[in-house]
Amino acid sequence: MDTDSDAVVPESRTRAGFTRLRLHAARIRCAACVCVCFGAAPTRAIAAGETRALLAWDGPKLVVGIVACVLALLAVDFISGFVHWCEDTFGSESTPILGRWIIAPNVVHHHDATAFVAKGWWASSWDWILVGLVVLVVAAITGHLGPYVVLFTMAGSSANQIHKWNHAPARAPLAVRALWTSGVLQRPAHHAPHHGGDKNTAYCVVTPFVNPVLDRLRFWRGLERIVVPFTGAPRREDLCALWPKNKS
Repeated sequence: MDTDSDAVVPESRTRAGFTRLRLHAARIRCAACVCVCFGAAPTRAIAAGETRALLAWDGPKLVVGIVACVLALLAVDFISGFVHWCEDTFGSESTPILGRWIIAPNVVHHHDATAFVAKGWWASSWDWILVGLVVLVVAAITGHLGPYVVLFTMAGSSANQIHKWNHAPARAPLAVRALWTSGVLQRPAHHAPHHGGDKNTAYCVVTPFVNPVLDRLRFWRGLERIVVPFTGAPRREDLCALWPKNKS
C-alpha cells in the first residue's frame, strides 16, 4: 500500500506539471499571434516608407490623425458598452452555450464585483482578443490595415482588462494610473455607478466620455423599449416591472 501511494503522488505531480506547461505554451502561442498581428501595421508602414511620411505630417494631417485616434477609442468604448448591455439584459444562465459562457459569469460579477479579478489576462479577455484578431485579418485582406485599425483592435482587446483594473486599482500598472490621471482611460469612480441602484447605467468600460452622453440621452432605456418587448429580459428586475410578461 505504501509503495502504491508513493507511486501515485509523483505521477499526479507529473501530470500537473505537464498541464501547467501546456497552459504556458498556449499563452505563449497566443501572445506570439497577438504580437505578430499587432506588428503587421508598423512593419508594413516601415516597408512602404510611411514612417517618414508620418514624421513629416503638417498641422492639418496631425489634427486629422489625432481626431481619428480619438474616434477609434470612442468607437471601442461604445461597442464595449453595447456588448455589456446585451450581457446584462438578454438571456439567462440556462440559455444554450451563452448561458454558461457569458451570462453565468456576468451574474456572479454583479453579485460580487471583484469575482473576476482573480482571472488571468487570457481567461478574462480571450473572446475580445479573438474578435480583434479577426478584425485585423479582415482589414489586412481587404487592404485597410493601418494604425487606426490596430489602435481600435488593441483597445478593444484590452476592454475587459481595463474593466478589471477598475475593480482592482491597486493592481493597475503605473502607465494605466497615468492614463487615469490624464483622463484618457475610465477610472474606478467612473465605473462605480454601474454597480449601484438597478445596475443599468454606465455600461461602457474604456473611456470616461461615452457613458455620460448615453446615460443623459437615456440611450439604453430607448433601446430597451424597442427591443425588450419582443425578446424579454428575465434577469432585469427594472424591465420586468415595465413588462411583467418578460419574467418567464
